[in-house]
Amino acid sequence: MNSSANSMSLKGIFFKFVFLPLISYNLVPLLICLVKKYLFERTEKRRAKQLSSESPGSPWIRLRAQTKTRIKSNLLDECSSVPQLFSKVMQKFKDKHCFGFRQVLHEEEQKQSDGKVFKKIVLSDYQWLSCEEINNRVEYMSKGFLSIGIKPKDIVMIFADTRLEWMISAQSLFRVGSTVATLYATLGEEGIIYGITECQVTHLITSSELLFKLKAVIHKLTQIQCIVYMSGHNRPNIQEIFSERELKRITFYSMDQIEELGKSHKDLKGVEATAQDTAVIMYTSGSTGVPKGVMVSHRNLLTAVKAFYTLAEALASDDVYCAYLPMAHIMEMSAQLFFISNGLSVGFATIQTLTDKSTGLKKGMKGDLTLLKPTIMTAVPLILDRIRRVIEDTVNKNLLSKIVFIFLRSQKSFWSHFDLNTPIINIIFCRKFKAILGGRVKVIACGGAPLSPEAHQFMRHCFDLKVLQGYGLTETSASATLMDLDDSSVGFVGQPLDGIQIKLIDWEEGNYKVIDKPNPRGEVVVGGLNVTNGYYQNEALTQELYKEENGIKWFFTGDIGEIYPNGSIKIIDRKKDIIKLSTGEYVSLAKVEAEIKKCPFVDNVCVYGNSGKDYLIALIIPNAKQLQQLANKLSKSHMSFPELCADTHINDSVLKSIQSIARNSKLSKTEIPNKIKLCSEEWLPDNNLVTSALKLKRKNIQEFYQNDINLISQFLITQVKLWKYKLNKT
Repeated sequence: MNSSANSMSLKGIFFKFVFLPLISYNLVPLLICLVKKYLFERTEKRRAKQLSSESPGSPWIRLRAQTKTRIKSNLLDECSSVPQLFSKVMQKFKDKHCFGFRQVLHEEEQKQSDGKVFKKIVLSDYQWLSCEEINNRVEYMSKGFLSIGIKPKDIVMIFADTRLEWMISAQSLFRVGSTVATLYATLGEEGIIYGITECQVTHLITSSELLFKLKAVIHKLTQIQCIVYMSGHNRPNIQEIFSERELKRITFYSMDQIEELGKSHKDLKGVEATAQDTAVIMYTSGSTGVPKGVMVSHRNLLTAVKAFYTLAEALASDDVYCAYLPMAHIMEMSAQLFFISNGLSVGFATIQTLTDKSTGLKKGMKGDLTLLKPTIMTAVPLILDRIRRVIEDTVNKNLLSKIVFIFLRSQKSFWSHFDLNTPIINIIFCRKFKAILGGRVKVIACGGAPLSPEAHQFMRHCFDLKVLQGYGLTETSASATLMDLDDSSVGFVGQPLDGIQIKLIDWEEGNYKVIDKPNPRGEVVVGGLNVTNGYYQNEALTQELYKEENGIKWFFTGDIGEIYPNGSIKIIDRKKDIIKLSTGEYVSLAKVEAEIKKCPFVDNVCVYGNSGKDYLIALIIPNAKQLQQLANKLSKSHMSFPELCADTHINDSVLKSIQSIARNSKLSKTEIPNKIKLCSEEWLPDNNLVTSALKLKRKNIQEFYQNDINLISQFLITQVKLWKYKLNKT
C-alpha cells in the first residue's frame, strides 16, 4: 500500500514539477509564435526592390532605412572628406575613450615538448586614449610629416600590421592632403617591391618588426628616401640592420621623433582634401596574380560609411569594437571609420593574442578579447570555421558532453527559428561560449568570402549573437550588400546597402541568365558613389571592369549571384573559379570546395582541374586531430604528420569520406574528385599560397604542387589503361 502511495506521489511530483513546466516552457510560447507567424506574418519580409519590375536586368535597391538611422547620418552629410569627418567626430566625443591598445612589456622564450622554441609575449592591460588626445596626436604627426618633406598629393606607403599607430599615421597623412598607399604586412618580397615601385613612393611608414623584412629588398627600392618606423618593445638598431650605403641614402625616424618634430613646427599646415581626391591606393591581396592598386577616393570611403548606417540602430553608447583584421584590407578600414563616426570605442588586437589560448601569449596571460570585452566584431569565414571546429573537437571528446551539447543546441536552434529568446539556454549553454569572445559580443559582421550555412548557424546559436553576412570588394569600398539585423536566413549576403545599386547581367559561357527560373542569376554588377576610380597605372583593366551608364559608375565583379524575390542575394559562383573539363562540362571549383569542407578531415582545400582532363584532383590541408584519430584506427599512430599525409591507406580513407559527403551533397560525378593529395605544409600568406585575407592563390598552389599533380595524373592515366586492357581481354 505504501509503495503504491509513494508511486502515486512520485508521479504527482513529476507531473507538477517536471512535465507541466516543460509544457509551459515549450508549448505555450510555441502556440503564441505560430499564431503570430502564420496569421499575421504570412508573407516573407521584402528587403529590396527593383527600380523597374518590367525589366529582369533592372537594378535592385534596398528598401529605405528607418528614419532614426537616417537622422544619425547628419554628421556625415556635413563632410566631404575623411579628415573632415575624423576631426568632427574627435571634437564631438572629445572626452570619450577613442582607441585602446596593449603595450608589449617583454618577450620570453618557451621551449615546447618537441624541443622547438617559441617567443611568447607579455602584454599590459588595455590603455585608452581619449578622442581629444588622439586628435592632438594626429595634428602633431601631420605637422611632423610636413617637416620631413611629405607634401599634399604625395603618395606615402604604410606597410604594417593593424595597430594604433597605423590609424594615427593614416589620419595624419589625410590631414596633410596626401594619399595613403597600403600593403599587407604578410606580403612576400615580390609584392612589396611591386607595390612600392609602382607608386614610386619616397616616404615609407612601417613597424620596427618589419624593418628586417625590408632589409632584404631595400636595395631594389632605390626611390625610397625616408623610412618612419613604429616603435616596438625593443628599439631597433638601425645601424646594425641596414648597410652604410643604405644609411647614407635613407633617413630614418621613429614615430615619436615625428611627433616631436610636429610640436616644434606648429606653423606648418597641409591642404584640405576634396571629395574627388584619392584617399587610398589600396593594393589587393593578389589572389589572381600581382597585387592591383585600387584608387579609393574620400567620397568613396564616406559613401561606404554612410551605407553601413543601416547598422546604427543596433549600436549603444557603451559599445566597443575589436579591430584585429588587417587595416590594409578595405573591410577593416571602412569598419573602423563607421564605428568611430558613431562614437564607439575601438580596441586594437592581434590574431596571435586574441584569446586566452592564443599561441603568441605567455601561458596564463589573458587574451585581448577577455580584457577588451567587445560588443562588435568583424570576421572572415575561415576564423569562424576554426572556432566551430575547435569547439566541436573539444565537445566530441566526451560522450556525455556531446549529448548535452547536441540537445541544448537543438533547443536553441528550434526556438531561434521562431524568433524567440531562450534566457535559460543562454545562461547554461551560450554563456560559456560567449566568454571565449569576451562575454559581450552581440554582432559579428562577416565578409571576405562565403560563410558556410553550418558555421553561420553554429555561431548564431552557440554564442547567442547576430552574424551578419555582407558582400563587397576593394573596388566597391567594401560596401555592396549586408544582411538586416532581423534577418535570420543563412547562405545569403543580404541586400544592397542604402544608396547602392546591384544588378545582374547574363554570363552566357557559364549559362547564367537574368531570365533564369525560379530566380534571376548572372554576374553581379555594383553601382553607386562607392565604386572606386579604377586601378592605379592600369588603364586597360580599369576600362574593362569599370563602366559608366546614365551618370552612375558600375563595377563588374566577376562574381555570380542569384537574387530572391524578397531582394536577398546569394553568391553562387565566380567566373574565374569555373573551368571546362575535356568532357565539355563546366565545373565550379568553389562549389566543390564548399562541399568538401564539410568533411571533418578537411581544414582547407584547393580543387585542381584542367581543360585537357576529365577529372578533378583535391589538394587538402588535413585536420591534424582527425587524421591522428584515423591513424590510430589503422594502427599507424607511430607515424609523423608528414608520413600520414603521404600514406596510401590514409589517403584512400580520406578520399572515400570526401566522395561519400560529395555524393550526399548531390555533386555530379564530374564534380567529385577522383584523387586527393594530403598536404603537410601550411598554406600561409608568408609562403604565398594564400592571400592576406586567407583566400586561395590557385595558380601558386598549383605551381607548388605541380610535381604531385603530374604524378597523380600519370597514375590515373595508368589506371584507365589497365582498366581498358582488362576490358579488352574479357
